[in-house]
Amino acid sequence: MVVNLLKLALNNSLAIQKEWVEEKEKGSKVRMDNEGIIHDIIFKRRMSGIPNDLWILNEEFVHYDGCSDIELEKLEVNGERLLKDNTEVNSMLASLKLQRETYMRQRPDIFMYPEEGKCVIVEFKAPDVEVSTHLDQIQKYARLIANFARNPVHHFYGFLIGETIERLNIPDRYTKVPRGNYWFYPYEPIKAIDESENVLAGLYQEIIPLSEVANRAEIRNKSFAQKLGLVDCDIE
Repeated sequence: MVVNLLKLALNNSLAIQKEWVEEKEKGSKVRMDNEGIIHDIIFKRRMSGIPNDLWILNEEFVHYDGCSDIELEKLEVNGERLLKDNTEVNSMLASLKLQRETYMRQRPDIFMYPEEGKCVIVEFKAPDVEVSTHLDQIQKYARLIANFARNPVHHFYGFLIGETIERLNIPDRYTKVPRGNYWFYPYEPIKAIDESENVLAGLYQEIIPLSEVANRAEIRNKSFAQKLGLVDCDIE
């Protein structure tokens, strides 16, 4: 069902999407929140610690402590705020002449904390948004967390997911997988924001089309179904 919903959303075929198109054709001002729809299919926004459908990306992700669309300054891990208290953060930002509101109120689409010293960040883009223009978004989140986390975070895993990807705009540092339709960058240094620019952590990042996510999930589903003795019609 989740895979089918995602495919329908990619084709603007959900009832709400058809309604938006009809309203726009009538001249009404309508905000077509296609990114939000896809986000909610996988992990409902503004929620934390609830069942989700991140298995569509990686089966292990459903077991991690995670939250969706929550400000950096409000992120929690095991009941404790992820970042240092506001006084300390504000003091550091002020010394660097950075605006606190610009940084602390940003919201990663999905944040997960699988274990000590590691975290996963997932960013969604609407199907018509050019993904390659947002390659630094996850890196910025990682840099803020690495600099301001109460406990050191040394390893970040980022997944930038959209549908419109201009391959010529993807930097050479990204490698396309031999089989499949996505790109990865195994290591990007995450540096301190002070003058030292010491390397605090490393970021592994993937760029994945939404259609690729759906296709991979569908293949896994069929593989499991076959092992359970189910036929195709039982899972469609």
